[in-house]
Amino acid sequence: MRARTRPAPSATALADHYTGGHDRRALGWMHDARITTAITLARFLLGDQTPERVADLSCGAPPAEAARAFHAPPPILSDPAPGIVDHHGPIEDTIHLLDGTMVDLFICLETLEHLADPDTVLREIRGRARHLVCSLPIWDRPEDELNGEHLWVFDRAGGEQMLRDAGWNPVLYAEVPAGPATGPCGS
Repeated sequence: MRARTRPAPSATALADHYTGGHDRRALGWMHDARITTAITLARFLLGDQTPERVADLSCGAPPAEAARAFHAPPPILSDPAPGIVDHHGPIEDTIHLLDGTMVDLFICLETLEHLADPDTVLREIRGRARHLVCSLPIWDRPEDELNGEHLWVFDRAGGEQMLRDAGWNPVLYAEVPAGPATGPCGS
Protein backbone atom coordinates (compact mmCIF):
# COMPACT_ATOMS: atom_id res chain seq x y z
CA MET A 1 0.00 0.00 0.00
CA ARG A 2 1.07 3.49 -0.83
CA ALA A 3 -1.31 6.36 -0.30
CA ARG A 4 -1.16 10.12 -0.53
CA THR A 5 -2.26 11.51 2.83
CA ARG A 6 -2.50 15.23 2.13
CA PRO A 7 -1.45 17.91 -0.37
CA ALA A 8 1.96 19.55 -0.09
CA PRO A 9 1.97 22.60 2.17
CA SER A 10 2.38 26.03 0.65
CA ALA A 11 5.64 27.94 1.00
CA THR A 12 3.86 30.24 3.46
CA ALA A 13 2.67 27.32 5.60
CA LEU A 14 6.20 25.90 5.68
CA ALA A 15 7.68 29.27 6.63
CA ASP A 16 5.12 29.60 9.43
CA HIS A 17 5.88 26.09 10.71
CA TYR A 18 9.66 26.45 10.58
CA THR A 19 10.17 29.87 12.09
CA GLY A 20 13.59 29.00 13.54
CA GLY A 21 16.10 26.21 13.35
CA HIS A 22 14.56 22.79 12.94
CA ASP A 23 14.31 20.81 16.16
CA ARG A 24 13.59 17.16 15.46
CA ARG A 25 11.85 16.93 18.82
CA ALA A 26 9.33 19.67 17.95
CA LEU A 27 6.66 17.13 17.08
CA GLY A 28 7.67 14.84 19.93
CA TRP A 29 9.61 12.23 17.92
CA MET A 30 13.23 11.22 17.86
CA HIS A 31 15.05 9.25 15.19
CA ASP A 32 18.18 8.31 17.14
CA ALA A 33 17.56 4.55 16.86
CA ARG A 34 17.00 4.87 13.12
CA ILE A 35 20.24 6.81 12.68
CA THR A 36 22.19 4.15 14.57
CA THR A 37 20.53 1.38 12.56
CA ALA A 38 21.23 3.20 9.28
CA ILE A 39 24.92 3.50 10.13
CA THR A 40 25.05 -0.20 11.01
CA LEU A 41 23.30 -1.20 7.76
CA ALA A 42 25.55 1.07 5.71
CA ARG A 43 28.66 -0.47 7.26
CA PHE A 44 27.31 -3.92 6.43
CA LEU A 45 26.52 -2.88 2.83
CA LEU A 46 29.95 -1.36 2.31
CA GLY A 47 31.82 -4.29 3.83
CA ASP A 48 35.49 -3.39 4.06
CA GLN A 49 35.11 -0.43 1.68
CA THR A 50 35.57 3.06 3.08
CA PRO A 51 33.24 5.45 1.28
CA GLU A 52 35.02 8.38 -0.29
CA ARG A 53 31.84 10.34 -0.92
CA VAL A 54 28.66 10.27 1.14
CA ALA A 55 25.47 12.27 0.63
CA ASP A 56 22.85 12.61 3.35
CA LEU A 57 19.33 13.94 2.89
CA SER A 58 17.88 12.77 6.18
CA CYS A 59 14.99 14.48 7.88
CA GLY A 60 14.55 14.94 11.59
CA ALA A 61 18.17 14.33 12.53
CA PRO A 62 21.05 16.63 13.31
CA PRO A 63 22.48 17.75 9.96
CA ALA A 64 24.13 14.82 8.18
CA GLU A 65 24.68 12.88 11.42
CA ALA A 66 24.64 9.49 9.70
CA ALA A 67 26.95 10.61 6.87
CA ARG A 68 29.43 12.11 9.30
CA ALA A 69 29.89 8.67 10.89
CA PHE A 70 31.92 7.70 7.80
CA HIS A 71 34.28 10.71 7.96
CA ALA A 72 33.85 11.24 4.23
CA PRO A 73 34.38 14.66 2.69
CA PRO A 74 31.41 16.49 1.16
CA PRO A 75 29.02 16.26 -0.60
CA ILE A 76 26.91 16.15 2.51
CA LEU A 77 23.61 17.80 1.69
CA SER A 78 21.97 17.79 5.13
CA ASP A 79 18.46 17.88 6.55
CA PRO A 80 15.83 19.05 4.06
CA ALA A 81 13.66 20.73 6.66
CA PRO A 82 13.14 24.43 5.97
CA GLY A 83 14.95 26.64 8.44
CA ILE A 84 18.02 24.42 8.76
CA VAL A 85 21.24 26.39 8.32
CA ASP A 86 22.68 23.86 5.84
CA HIS A 87 19.43 23.68 3.88
CA HIS A 88 19.69 24.51 0.20
CA GLY A 89 16.04 24.61 -0.85
CA PRO A 90 13.41 21.97 -1.55
CA ILE A 91 14.85 18.46 -1.43
CA GLU A 92 13.63 17.88 -4.98
CA ASP A 93 16.08 20.64 -5.98
CA THR A 94 18.78 19.94 -3.39
CA ILE A 95 19.72 16.64 -5.03
CA HIS A 96 20.91 18.64 -8.05
CA LEU A 97 23.69 20.15 -5.95
CA LEU A 98 25.54 16.90 -6.57
CA ASP A 99 25.99 18.10 -10.17
CA GLY A 100 26.17 14.57 -11.52
CA THR A 101 28.80 13.61 -8.93
CA MET A 102 28.66 9.94 -7.96
CA VAL A 103 28.66 9.07 -4.27
CA ASP A 104 29.50 5.75 -2.68
CA LEU A 105 26.71 5.96 -0.13
CA PHE A 106 23.48 7.93 -0.09
CA ILE A 107 21.59 8.14 3.20
CA CYS A 108 17.94 9.15 3.06
CA LEU A 109 16.23 8.70 6.44
CA GLU A 110 12.65 9.70 7.14
CA THR A 111 12.51 11.97 4.09
CA LEU A 112 10.54 10.44 1.22
CA GLU A 113 7.20 10.64 3.04
CA HIS A 114 7.61 14.45 3.12
CA LEU A 115 8.06 14.86 -0.64
CA ALA A 116 5.51 15.71 -3.29
CA ASP A 117 7.38 13.45 -5.75
CA PRO A 118 9.44 10.78 -3.96
CA ASP A 119 9.72 8.68 -7.13
CA THR A 120 11.70 11.29 -9.03
CA VAL A 121 14.01 11.89 -6.08
CA LEU A 122 14.70 8.14 -5.72
CA ARG A 123 15.45 7.83 -9.45
CA GLU A 124 17.80 10.81 -9.27
CA ILE A 125 19.54 9.30 -6.24
CA ARG A 126 19.84 6.02 -8.19
CA GLY A 127 21.69 7.87 -10.93
CA ARG A 128 24.17 9.33 -8.43
CA ALA A 129 24.78 6.64 -5.80
CA ARG A 130 26.22 3.16 -5.58
CA HIS A 131 24.47 2.30 -2.31
CA LEU A 132 21.36 3.66 -0.60
CA VAL A 133 20.30 3.41 3.02
CA CYS A 134 16.72 4.59 3.26
CA SER A 135 14.13 4.57 6.01
CA LEU A 136 10.41 5.16 5.87
CA PRO A 137 7.76 5.11 8.55
CA ILE A 138 5.70 2.00 7.87
CA TRP A 139 1.99 1.83 8.58
CA ASP A 140 -0.52 -0.96 8.02
CA ARG A 141 -3.42 1.49 7.91
CA PRO A 142 -3.17 5.01 6.42
CA GLU A 143 -5.56 6.40 9.02
CA ASP A 144 -3.06 5.57 11.78
CA GLU A 145 -0.49 8.02 10.36
CA LEU A 146 -1.13 11.36 12.04
CA ASN A 147 2.02 13.38 11.29
CA GLY A 148 0.78 16.47 9.47
CA GLU A 149 4.15 16.86 7.71
CA HIS A 150 3.87 13.49 5.92
CA LEU A 151 2.42 13.60 2.43
CA TRP A 152 2.62 9.83 1.92
CA VAL A 153 2.01 6.69 3.92
CA PHE A 154 3.52 3.31 3.04
CA ASP A 155 3.30 -0.25 4.22
CA ARG A 156 6.39 -2.40 3.69
CA ALA A 157 5.27 -3.73 0.29
CA GLY A 158 4.48 -0.20 -0.93
CA GLY A 159 7.86 1.12 0.19
CA GLU A 160 9.68 -1.81 -1.41
CA GLN A 161 7.81 -1.34 -4.69
CA MET A 162 8.66 2.37 -4.76
CA LEU A 163 12.37 1.49 -4.34
CA ARG A 164 12.23 -1.19 -7.06
CA ASP A 165 10.43 1.18 -9.45
CA ALA A 166 13.32 3.63 -9.00
CA GLY A 167 15.91 0.96 -9.86
CA TRP A 168 16.92 -0.12 -6.35
CA ASN A 169 16.91 -3.72 -5.22
CA PRO A 170 16.00 -3.75 -1.52
CA VAL A 171 18.20 -6.33 0.17
CA LEU A 172 18.40 -5.51 3.89
CA TYR A 173 15.65 -4.64 6.30
CA ALA A 174 15.42 -3.60 9.91
CA GLU A 175 12.40 -2.56 11.90
CA VAL A 176 13.18 0.21 14.31
CA PRO A 177 10.56 1.58 16.65
CA ALA A 178 10.35 5.35 16.92
CA GLY A 179 8.89 6.98 19.94
CA PRO A 180 8.28 10.16 21.79
CA ALA A 181 11.25 12.30 22.67
CA THR A 182 12.05 11.83 26.33
CA GLY A 183 14.89 14.21 27.03
CA PRO A 184 17.70 16.18 25.48
CA CYS A 185 18.88 15.29 21.99
CA GLY A 186 20.84 12.09 22.00
CA SER A 187 19.39 10.72 25.22
